Amino acid sequence: MRPEQLLIPMIREVVSRPALAKALLGRDKWGNPFDPEVVADPYSTVHLALQDGPVAYRRLYQQWFVMGYDEAKEVLNRSDLTSGGQIDTLNMVRPYSQLSERSKLFFKTILPVTDPPVHPRLRSLVSRAFTPKRMEGLEAGVERLVDDLFTSMPTDGLVDVRQHFSVPLPINVIADMFGMPKALWPWVRDVTTRVVQLLDPFVAFDPADVDAAIDELYDVYGRLADERMENPTDDLLTALVQAEEDGERLSRDELIAMVATIMGAGFETTSGVLGASIIHLAANPDQRDLIRSRPELWPNAVEELLRFDTPVRVSGRQATVDFELGGETIKKGSNIIVSLFAAHRDPRHYEEPFELRLDRPNPRPLSFGHGVHHCLGSALARMEIRIGLQRFLDEFGDYSVEDHNVDWRPSTTLRNQSRLLVSRG
Repeated sequence: MRPEQLLIPMIREVVSRPALAKALLGRDKWGNPFDPEVVADPYSTVHLALQDGPVAYRRLYQQWFVMGYDEAKEVLNRSDLTSGGQIDTLNMVRPYSQLSERSKLFFKTILPVTDPPVHPRLRSLVSRAFTPKRMEGLEAGVERLVDDLFTSMPTDGLVDVRQHFSVPLPINVIADMFGMPKALWPWVRDVTTRVVQLLDPFVAFDPADVDAAIDELYDVYGRLADERMENPTDDLLTALVQAEEDGERLSRDELIAMVATIMGAGFETTSGVLGASIIHLAANPDQRDLIRSRPELWPNAVEELLRFDTPVRVSGRQATVDFELGGETIKKGSNIIVSLFAAHRDPRHYEEPFELRLDRPNPRPLSFGHGVHHCLGSALARMEIRIGLQRFLDEFGDYSVEDHNVDWRPSTTLRNQSRLLVSRG
């Protein structure tokens, strides 16, 4: 039995009891990452972790933590480290072990956790659907969907930005890309939220609910795929169904997992950074004024906003070989956590890393990964963020966000809000 098979349930039990978590984890020199104040501002303790160097082993968590920017980039770029090994371990731990065989297979098939030789084959097939021509043709559609949201948005009082903007925009864009009927869009949002629970190993979930959600995915996405096989249309689902290379196509399981992966990755990450950006631009009105006066900075501003509060906090790997990193020897079989939010505060790489500077030269965030696992939909996400935030600033003026109107979701993996209320300017 691997140590983490005992450690994960133990930490989950501790986390479920705030007083116990405070007593045990609060003594750690890095602080308690599950404390609500740290969840709201994980960057408040980053300096403590960075004091241990770019790479550090934490016995408490039985893992190596990679916190330096260059070291994080190196790990993400390596093809000889496994992503799927950690999934095998999770599937032996409750509640993952209670999932159906279909759900376990689904979890192992999603693109971010597959390894060679499966990953290159899947990525090659899917990249044929994400053609530059298709991406270029999406901007007008994104602008149309943004218009639709602001047309129906309340014009006075506190506005629930999650309900009316940051959540529906990315899910609507992706559902529209797949050619899904509008009547299904609310279901897509709900089922994706339920499935994404798999990505939080320290937060308990109901395996029966996740099984039911994945069964729904197989039913609905499978039926839509069959329809596209019979009657192809000009949408992303048809492109995935028809994707072929050297006689290879996506299997049924791979197709369902791929649609769900694109939905989940595009929805959660983009929603999270939209909400966080709105919060941070309110807290930094000088930067909000800067981007209004210099709209040509928007592409760079999106990169800096992704760096400043990354929607993906960590990325996991497992060592398949012994290797040297940041002056440390990482042994085969070791678990590795790439801390993106720490890497984005590495003072060796960034000048004034804790400052939001929309004109920062070449921010180069690692939010969408790097190398073999770089997110295929990153260009689309950047487009949504740019178009959505620019319109938001036009519509909301010098808006304000009070701390008591923001709740952050307790996740060590994804950075997103559970509540975000905004007052128009």
